[in-house]
Amino acid sequence: MSDTNFEHSAKVCSVCRAQITTEAAEGLCPACLLELAAQTGPPSESGQPEPSAPDLAAVAAAFPQLEILEKIGCGGM
Repeated sequence: MSDTNFEHSAKVCSVCRAQITTEAAEGLCPACLLELAAQTGPPSESGQPEPSAPDLAAVAAAFPQLEILEKIGCGGM
C-alpha cells in the first residue's frame, strides 16, 4: 500500500521527468535543483544574478597605464 500512497502524492520533475513528491522545491528533483543552483548562483537583492567580473583584457583597456598580470581575487565586501 505504500507504493499506492506514493503515486498519489507524487508528480514528475519539470526538467528530467523523474518522479518527485508534491513538496519538491520548484517542481524539480534534487539533482535538477542542484544543477540549477550551481549554474545560476544566488540571486542578488534585486532578484537578478550578480554580474561577473570583467576579463583581464577589459581591465587592461580601462587602465592602460598599468601592466595587468593576473586576477588575484574576486568578491568580498
